[in-house]
Amino acid sequence: LPGHVLHDGVEPVSDLAAAVSGAALVFVAVPSAAVEAVAVEIAPHLAPDTCLLSTTKGLKPDPHATDGAFLTMSQLLARHCCGARIGVLSGPNIAEEIAGGSFTGTVVASPDEALRDFVQRTVHSRSFRVYSNPDMQGVELAGALKNVYAIAAGMATALGAGQNTSAMLVTRGLGEMSRLAARLGADPMTFLGLAGVGDLMVTCTSPLSRNFALGRAVGEGLGLEAAQEKLGRLAEGVNT
Repeated sequence: LPGHVLHDGVEPVSDLAAAVSGAALVFVAVPSAAVEAVAVEIAPHLAPDTCLLSTTKGLKPDPHATDGAFLTMSQLLARHCCGARIGVLSGPNIAEEIAGGSFTGTVVASPDEALRDFVQRTVHSRSFRVYSNPDMQGVELAGALKNVYAIAAGMATALGAGQNTSAMLVTRGLGEMSRLAARLGADPMTFLGLAGVGDLMVTCTSPLSRNFALGRAVGEGLGLEAAQEKLGRLAEGVNT
């Protein structure tokens, strides 16, 4: 985030073990392709009952499945960090706007109510409000799936689609992702909240959205690899 200075209380370190050892709350904020490797590396250094919170909005194919099944990031963390208490953080949270102090809401989701309360108390601020939801599966799937529609929305914008088309795409996308999540055991009502329609709306319209920007570059005629290179940042929707 160029132009934004780290808070004085934040100490950047390159030693992963030192970063997590003894921590009561650990945020895992790495690309989905790296979450499993990071989970394996940090597991021996986590204190018992550490709150482990994923902020990664992606999915990973299950290497042990033959039917195309996938794993969420919380499932990967639970698989390798057995003693940790797992949760996820997701919502319409464009980093540049948060760093700039824009009023922002997010959702902490976990079946662990005490974890949710702890995260709410810890990370809320004057401009950042944290809402609580026990439906971890729904919140996590919403955060991952909306990136697919954001790429499509970027392509539609580049191709000159009107507001009617964009509204149809976003609305039908919301219906599709909520039906898929419900089939996987999530609460479809989750998709009417910040983690669902809120995140979908901002990701499908904001020029600061990585997935929207990638889709727009593809819609303008670039190949996928060239569009990714132009973006210069990870757009999780490609893998999802």
